[in-house]
Amino acid sequence: MRETLVLYDEDCGICAAVARRLMTREVDVAPIGSTLGHHWLRDLSPTDRYAAFHAVDADGRRRSGGDAVPLVIDALGRRGVARLARAFPGVTDAAYRAVARRRGSLSRLVGTPACADVRRASRGPAG
Repeated sequence: MRETLVLYDEDCGICAAVARRLMTREVDVAPIGSTLGHHWLRDLSPTDRYAAFHAVDADGRRRSGGDAVPLVIDALGRRGVARLARAFPGVTDAAYRAVARRRGSLSRLVGTPACADVRRASRGPAG
């Protein structure tokens, strides 16, 4: 594992798009439903696993949601921005939650399947 592992919702279009972008920046990523996701999130219920994205640092410490944002920003080499995110955890968490609440709309905006559309397609026709 590199310095940081990011575990993302593989059924979310914007999450998958961000994961692909992170991979181009040499950040390790894995779907929450993968073997790595199961290993690092084994203490969480399936609902809690998918309630947020997660990041694991080189020491094996896991952070989730807004708490994971500075770790990911740091992994991208943006140390100053990561320091700001750590200095204002309430603002960072609020920004993360605002994006997370709108991830379906954001997915469509960037031209990827929205979360509900991906989940519906993976389950087959509604009926």
